[in-house]
Amino acid sequence: MSRHITVTPFRWWLAAALLFALVACESNSDAPPVAPGNDAPTNNQDGTPTTPDDGAPNDTPQVIDPGDRPPIGITDSDTPPVFQVCGEVTQDLIRIPSRAMLLLDRSTSMRKVDTNSTSGKSKWEIAVDAITDMVATFEGDIIFGLDMFSHAFDPRGGMKTECWFGEQALIDVDETSRDEIIDRLAQSSPYISTPLYLGMANYTKPDYAPVFQDRAATSYLIVISDGKDTCGTEPTDEMVYDATTLEDLSALSALLRAEHDIKTIVIGFGSEADPEQLNAVAIEGGTKYTEFIDAIDADALDAVLREIVQTVSVSCLFQLGELTDPDSINLDWVNVTFDGTPVPRDDGCQAQQGWSWANPERTAIQFCTQACQTLESGSVDQINVQMACSEEDVIIIKID
Repeated sequence: MSRHITVTPFRWWLAAALLFALVACESNSDAPPVAPGNDAPTNNQDGTPTTPDDGAPNDTPQVIDPGDRPPIGITDSDTPPVFQVCGEVTQDLIRIPSRAMLLLDRSTSMRKVDTNSTSGKSKWEIAVDAITDMVATFEGDIIFGLDMFSHAFDPRGGMKTECWFGEQALIDVDETSRDEIIDRLAQSSPYISTPLYLGMANYTKPDYAPVFQDRAATSYLIVISDGKDTCGTEPTDEMVYDATTLEDLSALSALLRAEHDIKTIVIGFGSEADPEQLNAVAIEGGTKYTEFIDAIDADALDAVLREIVQTVSVSCLFQLGELTDPDSINLDWVNVTFDGTPVPRDDGCQAQQGWSWANPERTAIQFCTQACQTLESGSVDQINVQMACSEEDVIIIKID
């Protein structure tokens, strides 16, 4: 289900605090403009620009760098910012559904009935049941794909081997993938090794899951494992124990996040899950789940999967849609607020704090890690994208 949020182009007036972004504009009413702070540029009462000491018109947009100060949810006053509306136009801001690739451990240990289980089912059966229920329940709210480690087929000849993968994910993310995922799970079974590192490393290959990796939506790799890596960092025909270090796993998770825009969430399933390895992945995953999530039995796994999907369905990527009057708006000068509190522009998400244009056409907005986590927390009721009608006296909240 897409969430629609009102987007209103604005010209702002600076009112009270450094972090409030306002664009001055001519008012058609008799009411005077909001009084700015002493150091802020503004317009005169008659709507003409103020003139600096050198006599030149003040038509250069101002940029405020919030520096090291936490930008999200912080204000200097209990009074919300006051905005002078100019040329108001209403349109929809459409949330782009998140994508979740389920990366399931299919090692031999998944055949076991865990000592903590009261269902009498194997860990594999429990995992299949939980995933089947999840994709059926949340279809439409999130787009799913399915992969397993390992594929158990050597691309050199199609023979089953310990630590090899196919050249593509089993099922790339797709809006209609539910039945295919359910069928594939029903036809699959555990097979020997635990190539955790190699299973994740596949997502550094650009053609492995092209839709999941195309950066057109927020992408989450959800790892479900009951054990410890047994294959090392290179494909091999035989298992290699203790070859994958914690540093290897942590660096790979960081690489997926930083260079491929893939966030990783880790579920440890059963009493044999290796907490050190799973935490090494989770801490660099780029989500609020900086430790692996312990799902000790069937009920816990089902609850954990539901919690995660409800969290990741809060997409941090939004489509602006078509502007009603694009000629009157300069997209170089845009501010974004959460419930009236400015979110700084963070070009390319270099600081991982604010928001950034998600594409060169500037038709979509990406919220970076810190802002995204604020959205995921459920504490934001309204997102406003405030677009300037002109470049006069614009105050931009920006991280340089």
